[in-house]
Amino acid sequence: MMNFPCGILPFFGNPTAFVRITNLGVVYNSQGLHEKAEYEYEKTLEMKPGDAGSHYNLGNLYERKGLIEDAISEYERAIQYNSIRTMLMRIII
Repeated sequence: MMNFPCGILPFFGNPTAFVRITNLGVVYNSQGLHEKAEYEYEKTLEMKPGDAGSHYNLGNLYERKGLIEDAISEYERAIQYNSIRTMLMRIII
């Protein structure tokens, strides 16, 4: 058996994989585990490159890390893919 980060088996063949990976990234980000969160968010973007929520999450992570230009770039991608959802998320959070 292959060794995966955090002992987690890959979810790519599982229909709920995307949600699980996203949630794991959100948890890592909220705990300040930025490198782990970034890894998970990048996996979601490999699965769904045009997912506005993933770009928003990555932008939020970059903003927390002080990488403002990178954050803006990800927020712009999020708006490009789904402006209404992204704007609502930004207002709520």
